[in-house]
Amino acid sequence: MPMDEIVVRYFTCDELLGGRQFRAAVHALDYKVAAQDQYSALLAFEDVHRGLLRWWVWNEQTWKLTPEDVAKTKPDFDAAVAAMLSSLDESSRAAYEARESDLVIRGFTSDVAATLARAPLLANAFALLAAAKSTKLALGATAPLFLRAGRQLQLDTFDEILLSQVPANPWERRFYTSLEREASVVRQRAVGKLAADKDFVDHHREWIDRIGDSLGMVKQLGQHGLVPLYLILEDYRQHT
Repeated sequence: MPMDEIVVRYFTCDELLGGRQFRAAVHALDYKVAAQDQYSALLAFEDVHRGLLRWWVWNEQTWKLTPEDVAKTKPDFDAAVAAMLSSLDESSRAAYEARESDLVIRGFTSDVAATLARAPLLANAFALLAAAKSTKLALGATAPLFLRAGRQLQLDTFDEILLSQVPANPWERRFYTSLEREASVVRQRAVGKLAADKDFVDHHREWIDRIGDSLGMVKQLGQHGLVPLYLILEDYRQHT
C-alpha cells in the first residue's frame, strides 16, 4: 500500500479518536505528571491507531472510509465503544475502573484517563461495527457477542500470546502478520456463530477446553510459539 494512503488513513483514524485534543491534554500536564507516564500514555494512544489501521488494511475490500466520512462515522464509532464498555463483564469492568482510577491518581485528567482505560475497546471499534453489519444486529446486541468471542472462545488469550511473540527474521514477521490477520477473521466469524446459536459455547465445550489447554502449553514456550499458534488457528477455522 502506498505510504501516502497509509498517512491519510492514519489521520482519518486520528480524527475519529480526537487525537489532537488528546495529545494537547497530555502535553498540558507537563511538570504535573511524570514524563515517563506521559510518554507511556502517548505510546498507548498510538497503539490504538495501530490496531485500527491494521484491521482496516486487512479488510480494505469491505471497509470504506474517507476523511470526508469522519463526521458521519464519528457517532457510530463512539457508539461502538460505548456498547463494548456497557457490555463488560464484572471482572473486566473492575479492571477498567482500576486502570482509570490509577491514571487519575498519577495526575491525568479524567478525560485522558478514560480514553487510556478504553484503549482496547477503541482499537476494536471498526471490528465491532463490521460485526454488527454482518450479523444485522444492533450494536447493543453485537457488543456482548464480540466480547464473549474473546473471553469464552479463548480468542483474547490467543491474541495475548501472539502479541508476546518476537519474530526472528523477515519471514517470521510475515508469518506473524498472517496469524494476526487470520485471528481477526476468526473473531468476526465467531461472533456470527454466537449470534446464530445461543448455546454455541455449551455445544462446543470439549473443543473450547482443548483449545484452552493447548494455549496454556504454548504460553510456556514464551516467544517461540508461532507454529503451534498456527495449528491452533487451524482448529479455530474448522469450528467457526
